[in-house]
Amino acid sequence: MGKFVKNDGTIIPIGTVLFDGTTQSDFTLTDDISNYDYLEIFYRSHNWVNPKSTRMSLKAGARVHLSDVRADENNITIYEMTLVFSGKNVTLSGCTKVAGGAYITAVEGTIYQVIGY
Repeated sequence: MGKFVKNDGTIIPIGTVLFDGTTQSDFTLTDDISNYDYLEIFYRSHNWVNPKSTRMSLKAGARVHLSDVRADENNITIYEMTLVFSGKNVTLSGCTKVAGGAYITAVEGTIYQVIGY
């Protein structure tokens, strides 16, 4: 992990791209997560959802849950993904739930990038 030190001594972390691509399944990072304090994950929970990102502190654990809810006049749909980080390996699982309807045990979201700080 790189760091930038300002003239006043303030340390600003510079991110390292650990994954850059598109995946809906397990994937491998370019470096071990033990070398970083936190990760930023860029993703979409479903193809209709705008891309977004979230940061996770590795001090709190190596698992993150990502979800989005969509409501229209007929349905409430919940898209979920869980990422479990272990060393360089990432296990991705997920599901889609329609309130009062279907339950799909598949990842419908996409991971685009993971940056370590």
